[in-house]
Amino acid sequence: TAEEVLDLPCLGAALQACEKSGQWQMALTLLEDFSSRRLLPDGGALASALLATGRAGAWQQGCWILKMVRSGKWNTKALPKAEW
Repeated sequence: TAEEVLDLPCLGAALQACEKSGQWQMALTLLEDFSSRRLLPDGGALASALLATGRAGAWQQGCWILKMVRSGKWNTKALPKAEW
């Protein structure tokens, strides 16, 4: 569960697993876990979460992630433009 994930590298790895399996609900839970731990997801983590929503056809949740990015809440400097 998200409560068991402790640090930035682990959160990123968990989001990559969500991406590959299309587990968008867990991806959103993990993004919330970043916030509760006062961590900023990097571009790779955000891309994984977006891809998880895309694989599952959860476009509304993907739009929410983009809204949070555009609001400046999350860092996107490390996100390659090709992934957008």
